[in-house]
Amino acid sequence: MHARMGTFQVPPDAVGEMTRLQREVIVPAAREATGFKGILSLVDWDSGKIISLTMWDSEDAMRASEERAGKFRAEATSNTKGEVVKVEHFEVDLFETA
Repeated sequence: MHARMGTFQVPPDAVGEMTRLQREVIVPAAREATGFKGILSLVDWDSGKIISLTMWDSEDAMRASEERAGKFRAEATSNTKGEVVKVEHFEVDLFETA
């Protein structure tokens, strides 16, 4: 499994809008992508920092979704007057849920 981690910085008063966009636009679109396995979003409401981790069944699936993901990142940060701090790619070594 592979993961793409996006780190975002938005004004604290725009965090709600960013999380709404994730739930209503980004997640439904990601579910349609081949190889999508899940998403985890971490939010610091006070600072406006958001970390979004999408998981993919293969590196190829993750890379194939990159262009579309970039468009969603640009749209979301434009709508919230935020910025994409960085985007990183990882191989998932351990994934465990209760």
